[in-house]
Amino acid sequence: MEHCLACEKKMDEGAYHCSHDCTFCSECTESFKNVCPNCGGMLVPKVKRALLLIDVQQAFLHPKWGSRNNPHAEEEMLFILKEWRRLGWEVIHIRHRSHHPESVFHPSNEGFRFKEGFDPIPGETVLEKDVNSAFIGTGLEEHLRQLDVTEIVIVGLTTPHCISTSARMSGNLGFTTFVLSDATAAFDLVDPEGRTLDASLVHDVSLATLHGEFATVLKATDYIRALFPDNSGASLQCPLP
Repeated sequence: MEHCLACEKKMDEGAYHCSHDCTFCSECTESFKNVCPNCGGMLVPKVKRALLLIDVQQAFLHPKWGSRNNPHAEEEMLFILKEWRRLGWEVIHIRHRSHHPESVFHPSNEGFRFKEGFDPIPGETVLEKDVNSAFIGTGLEEHLRQLDVTEIVIVGLTTPHCISTSARMSGNLGFTTFVLSDATAAFDLVDPEGRTLDASLVHDVSLATLHGEFATVLKATDYIRALFPDNSGASLQCPLP
């Protein structure tokens, strides 16, 4: 639950914030004439957002997957995760759990674990799935509705599978959905004719089928800049106390 910076009122809804995420209740916002008393920025209704980190697990380190594009995807995932945590927004870790003991995603195998740097911290939600979509059998939609989340940002692995499937369902369920292109990645695939499709091509085509239809696709830094146009980088802080 958020608190108004001016009167310390607890708010379940009706919050307003500036581009530095200074947050105020509707009454204080009206008294400030929609101008942040700290930085002078405009106060606008606050959107409740959630970050979905999908299948960021050690299973994808296994050589069986073959060649992968976007080797810096995990760095971008950590960048957006760091910003989300700093802002105190909802973080949801989606972890794939296989029922087959031989699978790299089975809980008995090392691959089930989160990748280094991606372990959840107290207060963050962890949901487990056994199919491609993060919404099937996980209670994710109900969880988001209870929190009044309307905007979802998706990162993780892999672009043509669980990222794409989850983004499509998110859009169909009415959530404003963003997929961060440089915080996802794909592996080479073999088509029905036996031809190997390059991971970069698979990645790009997968994102193209999502953009403008199910989600908005953009880079992690561009998403942050769009949220905070008064700043050009990460670790955005209000300039005044």
